[in-house]
Amino acid sequence: MLLQDVEGNFFQGYILSSIENLINLKYLYLSNNNFEGEILNSLGNLKKLRILSLSNNKFGGEIPKNLWNLKTLEELYLRNCSLEDSLPDEYSEIHTPLIILDLGFNDLVGKVPNTIFNISTLESLYLNNNGFTGVLPDKKSDNLTIIDLSNNNLEGYIDPKWNGVALNLVNNKFSSKETEKIQPRGLECLQQTSNCFMGENLFTSLTINCGGEKIKSEDGTIFEADNNNKTNTYFYVADKNKWAVTFGECRFINSTKNITDAQDPKLYQSARTSTKTLKYYGLGLKVGNYTIELMFANIDDDDNTYRYIFDIYIQGILQEKDCEILKEPFKKTYKVIVTNDTKNLEISFSPKLYPKELKLIQKHLSTAVLISAIKVIPNFKVENGSTKRSAAVIGASVGVSIFILSCIVGYYLWKRHRKYRDEGNNIELNGLEVNTYRFPELNTATENFKPANKLGEGGFGVVYKGTLYNGDTVAVKKLLAESIQGNEQFIAEVATISEVRQRNLVKLHGCCCQGNKRMLVYEYMKNGSLDTALYGRTGQLELDWDIRFTICLGIAKGLNYLHQYSRHRIIHRDIKSSNILLDQHLNPKICDFGLAKLYEDKMTHITTRMAGTYGYLAPEYALSGHLTEKVDVFAFGVVALEIVSGKCCVDYSFVSFGSNQSYIIQWVWNIHENMDDDLAMVDPKLKSFNKEEVCRIIQVALLCTQMDSMSRPSMSHVIAMLNGEKDIGTLPSKPSYLMFWDIGNSSRAIDDIEFQPYQFDSRQQISSCSYSQSMPLRHAQTGSSEQKDEDYTKTF
Repeated sequence: MLLQDVEGNFFQGYILSSIENLINLKYLYLSNNNFEGEILNSLGNLKKLRILSLSNNKFGGEIPKNLWNLKTLEELYLRNCSLEDSLPDEYSEIHTPLIILDLGFNDLVGKVPNTIFNISTLESLYLNNNGFTGVLPDKKSDNLTIIDLSNNNLEGYIDPKWNGVALNLVNNKFSSKETEKIQPRGLECLQQTSNCFMGENLFTSLTINCGGEKIKSEDGTIFEADNNNKTNTYFYVADKNKWAVTFGECRFINSTKNITDAQDPKLYQSARTSTKTLKYYGLGLKVGNYTIELMFANIDDDDNTYRYIFDIYIQGILQEKDCEILKEPFKKTYKVIVTNDTKNLEISFSPKLYPKELKLIQKHLSTAVLISAIKVIPNFKVENGSTKRSAAVIGASVGVSIFILSCIVGYYLWKRHRKYRDEGNNIELNGLEVNTYRFPELNTATENFKPANKLGEGGFGVVYKGTLYNGDTVAVKKLLAESIQGNEQFIAEVATISEVRQRNLVKLHGCCCQGNKRMLVYEYMKNGSLDTALYGRTGQLELDWDIRFTICLGIAKGLNYLHQYSRHRIIHRDIKSSNILLDQHLNPKICDFGLAKLYEDKMTHITTRMAGTYGYLAPEYALSGHLTEKVDVFAFGVVALEIVSGKCCVDYSFVSFGSNQSYIIQWVWNIHENMDDDLAMVDPKLKSFNKEEVCRIIQVALLCTQMDSMSRPSMSHVIAMLNGEKDIGTLPSKPSYLMFWDIGNSSRAIDDIEFQPYQFDSRQQISSCSYSQSMPLRHAQTGSSEQKDEDYTKTF
């Protein structure tokens, strides 16, 4: 008899005592619930019981004595049950044929009985994360080959006869000198009383290619290999005792999957996974503040078994709950302080319990941890030994020369001030690694900023086509002297875009900040802006459906990079179709970072003065200046609707069902609620299209433009939904912010907006699209090489 389906349902209350009447029960699975009260002693009456699984409940109390008298019990799981007990000494008299005993993550105390290691049938013993004390015996059963005693208070040393056992002894009080002789090197550094780095030079950085070989990143950083599986232990300590990893059931994944949406793609092509808690340790770190970068990508080709969803802890503090790894790679960044108490850094990943009611398909039956790479860098200046040794010599030389140098520098600054007094003050680029151009060079490149070379004009300046002395064609953004974009915005744009490298973000070649002249030099985008291609003059580019879908997905990937991959979380704040440029192959690139905001990882939001463009602003930002990544998500939803419909987001010509609207979302919801098919929104210029993809984009766009920012998906989830890798589900109700909008030019920047909201009662779900037969896709068009430069409008 099997009782299994009550596992993982989060039942509450007490286990009924009548369960003892199931005398023929062989398998009882009650794990992963919220049962309370002490474990029933009457379970010892189930004489035919072979497997008892009660893990992850809230029982408390002691382990029933009768359980040790079950003569058929082979597997006993009492993990994480809040048990408070000590183990009996009479194991030599127990005839229970246990094969697996799991008592981990409880509050068990006292000494571990020597006889428990000599149960003849026992193969796996888990006593980790308790409060056991004492020393280990000299002998154990030959069958006992898996032992986890980590995170207790055990002392002494390990007998050599225990070699070859899959043994986890991390975070106890074992003697370093004696364990060093018989255990894999480094175990002494993972003990509570570790003194590995006393009086030694400490490390100031940590880089690990999890599950992979040693590689060199694009910026020259060496990521150490993490693919050692030659030891039977549940831990591995790297060379020089610099870092370590502890794990449960672990495996390595290596993939040849082509990853193009992240810096250093090779770092995402390997991973270490585990179905149990996975911990990385930085050992012997210098005291100070550090930045941690964690890189993730689901490259598991055999994804029918696990769903990668887990919690992230830094130094034992929960930083990320229910982090889920999808197909798109991403990066998480955290700040941490290493104190003098530990000199260690601990990064822990704990897989989530996944309730059965959510296990809709086979591949979601189990959860696991996955990590691709770890990078820890100091937030303080690092001095090497040679620097310290030469300090005295340098100091003496400086002392002799300081008077002469100060005179020279003073004279130079006085001359420099006079030279630029009438031209405006130069600005400092604060050490940014970016090319600088002199004004005469850019003046020559653009033929004195000849009107015929003008590509477009935005709120902050005019963009010109230019040809540098080396023959490169560039776009030069000349900021207007009266522009509201001052030095702060200029530096922000240079700092932001100089650090980002992704195929869907426009590349910054350099800048000019000579006197009062402010110019940015970008890569030249031959096919102009998306808005011109979608609803510009006749004779412009013709974008068929597969190109439009690729453009939509590319914009999402660019935003996802800004929100998750870049060194700093970046909110663009001005996503719109005129800020999406198309290269010669019609790949989209996001431009114009003049309004971008850097977003610290600890922040939940930023409150700032509103800036952006009519028609694309999220309600919470327009009303209160509440800024999060979801502001960009909202704007993306509007752009996605423009891509599908071929219409501008603000247009007085919107008419449907006898009602005039000026805003594309009003028009879309009117069609969505009053017609049987959302395909009525599709651009009439499209002769053929993929119906499923069209409906998918429309549904994602309506999710992205919800009133509540928490109801909008992240860009990583947007990508997964667009690719069909994640269910879209049911659309929430019609957003209440839809209103009549008093607007002028839809492309101008704004300082304030007046909203007149009204309420809707609609609770309609997403209308079903007909997927019975998709229309054939057209081949992508790359555009004519004779495209006129003056079509490059409203850019940057």
